[in-house]
Amino acid sequence: MVEKKYILVSISRNSLSHTKVHLCYETMSFRRMSNAPSQLPLVIIGAGIIGTSTAYFLTHLNPTREIHILESSPCLFPSSSSRAGGFLAKDWFSSSLTDLGILSFSLHRTLAEKHSGSEKWGYAGSTGLSLITRRTAETLKPTSAAARGESWLRDGASRAEAAASSGSHTPVEPSSSSLVNGTDLSDLPKWLSIASRPQVEVISSSDSTAQIDPVRFCNFLMGGCIAHGVHLHLRTSATRVLTDPDNGNVTAVELNTGITIPCSQVLITAGVWTPTVLRDLFPNINHTCPVLKVSSLAGYSIVYRTPLPPDSADSSRSAPDTPPPTPSKGEKALCHAIFTTTDETASFSPEIFSRHAAHGETEIYLAGLNTASLPFPPLASDIPAPTAEHTSIQRLHNVSRQLLCEGGGGGGGEGGLGLEVVKMQVCHRPVMPDGKPVMGRIPPEELGGVAGVYTCVGHGPWGISLGPGSGLVMAELLEGRARLSAEVGLLSVEHALVAQGSPLGSPAREGIWEGIEVGL
Repeated sequence: MVEKKYILVSISRNSLSHTKVHLCYETMSFRRMSNAPSQLPLVIIGAGIIGTSTAYFLTHLNPTREIHILESSPCLFPSSSSRAGGFLAKDWFSSSLTDLGILSFSLHRTLAEKHSGSEKWGYAGSTGLSLITRRTAETLKPTSAAARGESWLRDGASRAEAAASSGSHTPVEPSSSSLVNGTDLSDLPKWLSIASRPQVEVISSSDSTAQIDPVRFCNFLMGGCIAHGVHLHLRTSATRVLTDPDNGNVTAVELNTGITIPCSQVLITAGVWTPTVLRDLFPNINHTCPVLKVSSLAGYSIVYRTPLPPDSADSSRSAPDTPPPTPSKGEKALCHAIFTTTDETASFSPEIFSRHAAHGETEIYLAGLNTASLPFPPLASDIPAPTAEHTSIQRLHNVSRQLLCEGGGGGGGEGGLGLEVVKMQVCHRPVMPDGKPVMGRIPPEELGGVAGVYTCVGHGPWGISLGPGSGLVMAELLEGRARLSAEVGLLSVEHALVAQGSPLGSPAREGIWEGIEVGL
């Protein structure tokens, strides 16, 4: 087992962050902490990317641990984990998420290198571009630098602007040849229109941003879980948590299938359904528990298929002596992430991601319209797809006609690109009021004395990007590790309680964050 774990984590030390991940993994593989929990099973409620990532890394930290994942829907990944854009960033986060962002980006790259991610789930570096049409630039109101959390989503602003205002992101300097308002035209994908002579800024390169097909990545993680003996239960929900009457410790979980699973820990990673799960399983939960504040911020999107490759660099836009970039052997061509506000979208900021889909196909993911008022059904698999007549979908189609209008056939609009609509969808993303995820143990006094319950939720639009890092840290927490691979104390439930002015009981000071700067 030790040899298998070391093969997974033997990564090249070509960057500081990679070296850090290597050392953390090495420690996890060969050091056992004295405060490790018992070997009773773990039950994970919610089979999205967070729960699946946690199980994946836990199988490598503790191969003998029995793990059960419960998914109430009849199929895998029916919600956010499959409907996201798949955009990955390293340093687009606020200070409380900086360490987790670096860790997760490194894990994405490492997994892709070790498991042929470029072929299996379309992993590729991405060039980020900020684009504003000239007329819109004259009337566009600047985004408040004070915008934090998910407010940039609610207010129709751009995640690129939010990243810039966080102070942790450094834009890329453009090259000097063939410029449009200071940007090298060879950086622009062929499928992006420049007819409006936009203001374009290169804001990231493949060193700090990347792209994946999220559902294929999630399937890879789940496949690894199953291969290592994880038990997946579809159409299954927990109906009751049993506890030791003497100390309140979790002892078992009863399922709607009539089965009872003995366990010592429960991890709830149910996305926007997390508050419902908590209220159903813990009727004595404190009504001020911060995890109950998780809500849905729904985002509409359209996925197109195009015959053009994701990079589709137009050599006619480049200087004659500027060759197009060539991907390394085994790597996919670079993708592009476009963050824009156009004449037709002054009230919201479209996001456009090109990505490598299955079977060598290319997809273009268009999103940016969000709402906090859309209800969601009890089952993720019952979320209805919006129709072509839906107002939000029509507005997104208008964006595609304006911006995706250069390509084969000499025509404009979607037809000129040969675009085919693959799906129209809505994604219910879990968010906390401050826009930051909350992760770790829920103090027993918040659950009426029940001990051994954990959560990890509220990643908003960054669930795919932060998924592996969150999963690794949660696996370490569940194993009782004193040293974590990322500093996440400011994301703990305990910290959220302090932030909202709630008193902390003694269980919150038992040292579960030992060695981590909690920031209290």
